[in-house]
Amino acid sequence: MLEKRGVLPDHLKPFLKLSPEKLAVLHRDLVFPDKTALISEFIPFDNATFDNARPTAEAVQRLKQSVEFALDLDPNCLSYGLFIPSYIKMFRADEGDCLKHRSLLVGALSIDSVAEYKATIEKLYPLSNCLTIDIEGKETAKFQGFCFADGLKTPFLKDSFGSVYTNMLLNSLKHSEETKTLAGEKFFKEMYRIIKPKGDLLMVEGNLDSIYGPGDPNPILTLRNGLLAAGFAEVDIEPALSFKKRGHIYEFFENPHLNPSHVMLYPDKFAIKARK
Repeated sequence: MLEKRGVLPDHLKPFLKLSPEKLAVLHRDLVFPDKTALISEFIPFDNATFDNARPTAEAVQRLKQSVEFALDLDPNCLSYGLFIPSYIKMFRADEGDCLKHRSLLVGALSIDSVAEYKATIEKLYPLSNCLTIDIEGKETAKFQGFCFADGLKTPFLKDSFGSVYTNMLLNSLKHSEETKTLAGEKFFKEMYRIIKPKGDLLMVEGNLDSIYGPGDPNPILTLRNGLLAAGFAEVDIEPALSFKKRGHIYEFFENPHLNPSHVMLYPDKFAIKARK
């Protein structure tokens, strides 16, 4: 049905033509990457760089999402689009003039995350000019509005954006001698600097224990305090909402209204809204 509607990205359509048996084997090979024979039909790569080469990681991320979609699996491979319900809840709760200005996605994660972010903003708020930054990314760099930049020290002027978005970013912030906690504190201060007054930092994050350490008895409180210390006036943190299936993302792009039956609470993930 989705294919007939024409709402699917072109890269997904070939996977609908694969047999269930071949998709199941491909899914197995993605879960156990030592079994790479079938994966190599879709992505040429060197085994030595399977886990750490960014161009390969982008391609593997896309392949995982495509297989999840074709098999109609519960989503495990995360992207911006999966958490559209959370982002909508956060930025629709108080629509303001900030959405008519520039918005920014920090941390591309994958080419699909960038495409889903741009499609969401353009569908709901066509007056908003959306940009993306990341420190690397071969495929994501092809998008209009993308630039290479470090979220800890961006090239933007003070008060540049009405809204800034992240998706599973905090755990992957680059840092040298710093702990991830300190890198997160620097990131919050930089986001506060570039967000307009009454603008918002909208994040979906997880794995807070790995960010703040297993010894932190309340990582949610630590996260909140870090945002307040950076200068944000209000911080709301609640369980994240996601689509139940990856196909619901593309249905949403065809008809941008949330169907409650397509939405669920995603385990161990949080939606964070910090207002300047």
